[in-house]
Amino acid sequence: MSQDLSSPPTILIVDDDSDIRIALTDLLRSEGHRVKAVETGREALHCIEHFSINTVILDVGLPDIDGLAVLQAMHEHHPRLPIILVTAHTTLERSLGPLDLHGAFAYLTKPYDREELKSTVRKALGLSALASRTEQIQRALGGSELRFRSVVESAPDAIVLADQKGNITNWNRAAEHQFGYTEAEVIGKPLTILMPSQYRDAHQRALHHVRSIEQSSLIGKTLELEGLRKDGSRFPIELSLGSWVTEEGIAFSGIIRDISWRKHIEQELRESHERLQTITDHVSDGLVYLDRAGTITWSNCQAGLLLGHPSEALAHRPFRTFLSPESATLMEPRLAGIQRNEPVPLQEDYRQIRPLRHSVWIEINATLVQKDEQVTGQLLAMRDVTAHIRMQQELQRRHMAQQTIAAISRRFLHASLETIDSEIVATLGVVGAMMDADRVSVILFDPEGQDVTNPYIWCAPETRAVPWEPDSLKSLSWVTGRLAQGASLDVPALSALPPEADRERAVLQTAQVHSLFALPLICNNTVIGALQLDAIAHPHRWDGDDRASLTMICEIIVNAIERKRLELIRQQQDARFRRLAERTNILPWEAEFATNRLSYIGPQARAWFGYDPEEWYEDHFWRDHIHVDDRETVLRVRREAAHHQSEYELEYRMYAADGRTVWVHDFVHVRRDSEGRPCTLHGFMIDITKRMQTQELLQAARQELGAILANLPLPVFILDRDTRILYANASAQQAFSPGSRPLGLLLQDVLTLPLEPWQRLQTDIAAFAQADPGPPGEGKFQARGRTFQYRLFDTGIPSACLSGIGLALWDRTDYHTLQDQLIQSEKLSGLGTLVSSMAHEMSNPMQAILGLTEHLTEETDPEVMQSLAQDLHRIGKHVTVVLRDFLAYVRPTAYSTTVPLDVNERLQKAVEMVHRGPHFGQVHVVTDFQNPLPPLLARQADLDQIFINLITNAVQAMNGRGRLTLATILTDTTIRIRIQDDGPGIPQDKLKKIFEPFFTTKPMGLGTGLGLCIVQKIVSKYCGTIEVESQLGRGTAFTLEFPLTFPTASMQEDS
Repeated sequence: MSQDLSSPPTILIVDDDSDIRIALTDLLRSEGHRVKAVETGREALHCIEHFSINTVILDVGLPDIDGLAVLQAMHEHHPRLPIILVTAHTTLERSLGPLDLHGAFAYLTKPYDREELKSTVRKALGLSALASRTEQIQRALGGSELRFRSVVESAPDAIVLADQKGNITNWNRAAEHQFGYTEAEVIGKPLTILMPSQYRDAHQRALHHVRSIEQSSLIGKTLELEGLRKDGSRFPIELSLGSWVTEEGIAFSGIIRDISWRKHIEQELRESHERLQTITDHVSDGLVYLDRAGTITWSNCQAGLLLGHPSEALAHRPFRTFLSPESATLMEPRLAGIQRNEPVPLQEDYRQIRPLRHSVWIEINATLVQKDEQVTGQLLAMRDVTAHIRMQQELQRRHMAQQTIAAISRRFLHASLETIDSEIVATLGVVGAMMDADRVSVILFDPEGQDVTNPYIWCAPETRAVPWEPDSLKSLSWVTGRLAQGASLDVPALSALPPEADRERAVLQTAQVHSLFALPLICNNTVIGALQLDAIAHPHRWDGDDRASLTMICEIIVNAIERKRLELIRQQQDARFRRLAERTNILPWEAEFATNRLSYIGPQARAWFGYDPEEWYEDHFWRDHIHVDDRETVLRVRREAAHHQSEYELEYRMYAADGRTVWVHDFVHVRRDSEGRPCTLHGFMIDITKRMQTQELLQAARQELGAILANLPLPVFILDRDTRILYANASAQQAFSPGSRPLGLLLQDVLTLPLEPWQRLQTDIAAFAQADPGPPGEGKFQARGRTFQYRLFDTGIPSACLSGIGLALWDRTDYHTLQDQLIQSEKLSGLGTLVSSMAHEMSNPMQAILGLTEHLTEETDPEVMQSLAQDLHRIGKHVTVVLRDFLAYVRPTAYSTTVPLDVNERLQKAVEMVHRGPHFGQVHVVTDFQNPLPPLLARQADLDQIFINLITNAVQAMNGRGRLTLATILTDTTIRIRIQDDGPGIPQDKLKKIFEPFFTTKPMGLGTGLGLCIVQKIVSKYCGTIEVESQLGRGTAFTLEFPLTFPTASMQEDS
């Protein structure tokens, strides 16, 4: 059987248990193997005959054919196929006999260990691959030999006869073919024509010598020489000489064989052998070939490493000399059988042997080599399985330790508070027997570190060990001190103790202790004691596995000690709780489920209800004192909930002895019997009468609030977090949903706002809902042709109808119309000044236009007419600029658009506009502009109105004489504008009111008092600020700041 080494191996699983087949299939496929799983022996044999199988996992018990019969049949079909037997028997040999008699590779018991199974499968696949590789190598060698034999056997032999003079007398056709001469061409010619020149002298000397003595030492021998063809080519030949004596003298015969192909094949064989040696030297397994006597004839490098000798030192030495005596003895029957040509099956113990290097275990897989039905030797494939053997031993040891620990855990699982101490002592006896200790004790430390006790101790009866005396324990302060710090102690001999433990060494010697091992008992990161093992009969060393097992036992003992401590505390707390419960405002009770008859009631019952505790124990007392409106519901809930819930709670009313109604909140726990049926009810009541009275007051308050909201003249909505309407008063329904109630609808479906205003309102609602407590959210939007201002508020009273986010709306349409009219009137208040300045600006240009027109009608010279036309065009452009600036100022701001504006340019334009008026006089304008400035996104009319208003006020305050300073500064986040005059200034008492509507410092009839109020409002619209500074006699300065970036929503709303 051979396999394709480049493809994944195929494993056949034969087991009648479908669960095992599925589990094994998943496990092996996760390892990258191909798997076939069958149920019966016949299916298995069919797979063996028709598929390429590398390893078989075979269950011994099959439904149709005995597993061993299937094993035998498989081996007859594929002798080298590794087969792993699986059985439920703990010891397979007890049920089947020695496994090697059946030819199985290995066996596993159910339930199998996953890692052991994977390891065994890997070994089996390794053996299968090794056998396939060996078979391929043998085929390659056999093919090389066959090719060589074919070349030799198919090569024609030339036979040449010569006389005593060395002249050719005869030859065959093979000679003609070899040398290229015809028979006529060579007969009578000397043999030297068939040999190269370097051989001819030696040939003549040898021929003369033979003629003289009539004999030669070369006769009968085979020589390798070179031949010479007719065409002059040379080729290797093999020459066998013969001679006989005739009447004419001695004659010679030569059988000449063209060995060109043989030489070629020999070179290939040498190279093939070198490649084979290289391959075998690099495989992970050691390979050794033994002859029938068991002598090593060939080995690879890995075999030398396994056997502890260089591979060249293994040759021609008996294999058994490299094995330990017990392992060598196991080989004798097999070697003897091979010599008798009766091979003995490979024994299990022979497969795993130990070389003389006793620290190594090797696994041997032997393959017999036969020729003509005779055993000629065996090929041994060896693998180091030391780690596996040790792991098996370690696993077995750990398994026994785990079983012991599991048994100890089960004992404590069912131990009661009264039996915990005896179980701890019994556990110490188990530990002593398992760990070969003569005394095992538990040492406990006082929580304050003042005392050491030894409450639990076990001593082996066959030794001199006795319990520790209290004084002896106190004398071991170095030992207990180390343990109290959380360190473990491993003292295989008292001589290993440090000098500072001399006193402890003397105490231990007196107690005849040879070895000591101790581990701290740690509970909640605190060392509470130690588990100590003493060896008294003889010294003992505990290893790392013992430490691991003892660590788990320490945890079990700690849990037992802690459980006892907690149980005692629980009993104390139960007693304390019972005393405490009798003094609290909680009424504990206990009742039988079947009859509802109370078996316990707390002493608070007298103060709550006015009944003596003895009255509560009467039949039906509790039931008869439940309020008549609640009785049926309470009894039904108790009856149904006890069957489906372990805990429940309910609220109901009870009658007090003085006729009062007492509200109680009852918490009930259901206790069940061994069959899961309710048997006892435990619970406690809380008096909630005051809470229920408060809820009634809150309900009344909710109703009053609902009445207030319903009668408000403002539209009011109450929304949930998804903006779904929970409540809408009459004003809201009339304004937004006449004829229908909008409850349950989304707010947007009722308001039908455009996308951008709705998104702003939705964002405000979400932010208000997340704030705790939330600031009032305010804003504006337009709906149904009206302008509304809104405010968000918290209802503050949780109830089904009034809990949520409140939204109150004010219709501000008329207010905005009046505001626009006031702004326009303020513009018109300065219209007279602008009209007069415009008349002054336009009178002279119009006079010039009239004069130029008259001159133009009388002029006939074309050049003069062109000059006059250019003058008319220049004057007309000037008039157009004046009219455009005037219209831009007086046009209502609602029709302006927001554009990027140059603040420096708009200040210059405002000065030009004011300069055209009659009040500008001799005012000197000083500018301190920072260039460049980023553009400000605003309406041009708004900025012009701000600057013209402030500049006009400054010019009027200076009465046409003085200095007007205009400055701009760019800060990190704002554009700062400063407009300063050196007029008389404003008194401080009036300065505080300067931005109030209708307040003015000008004489009666010279101002409306709205200019600075409107300026402040426009500045605020752009998220800016305006401040004023003034000193009497020194002038007034206005400072404005506009942010570089600000939301445009407020501008659009105010429009």
